Amino acid sequence: MKKVILEPARALLATLTKDELLRLGRRRRLKLEASQHKDAVLAELSRHLAVDDVTETLLALFSKKAGRGLVRLDQAPRLTGAATVHSYGRASAGQGRVLLEHAEHCLRLRLSNLQLFLENRWPVAASDAGEVPASMLYAGYVRRGRVHPSAGAPPPADRPFILDDGEYGLRQGRLRLELRHSGLLSFRVYLMRFASKSRRAVYILQPIM
Repeated sequence: MKKVILEPARALLATLTKDELLRLGRRRRLKLEASQHKDAVLAELSRHLAVDDVTETLLALFSKKAGRGLVRLDQAPRLTGAATVHSYGRASAGQGRVLLEHAEHCLRLRLSNLQLFLENRWPVAASDAGEVPASMLYAGYVRRGRVHPSAGAPPPADRPFILDDGEYGLRQGRLRLELRHSGLLSFRVYLMRFASKSRRAVYILQPIM
């Protein structure tokens, strides 16, 4: 099993490329060696920057421009529905996604760190992973070899476990989830960037305390 990193600042920084990490370091006036491996640059930044410093810099680092027709969750009108939290399993410890039911589809948000998301104490990155049919909302396992009883379709190839489920509401950039096991989670949604290749949004979910 891969090691789960629960350092909030490092979990955010790990979503960036090496060049982007170097850009962030320059913004914070840190001396980093461009010849270093990405892991070394990541470790150096993690030692010097608190999570609030990382969050502030990430929100200022990237352009918010994108093509027409792309939906931004931080500006979306009121959305409500069922929600499920999926883990990718033992091979990818710490990684996961949230599915938010919307009409005949589900919005998928890929999380930078599942444990930190469920703790609702630290900011996490959430990448727009596109839509899937509503039948995929419960398409996962509740234990080894047992599919969720409400599954409307077979689990996808990454064989996720459904860790929690409940209801969500999204309004004016505020995401609220009421989950069966984790209870109430509440986040402010900020746009961090539009990924250049996928042209999909990446957000920072900032806990509302």
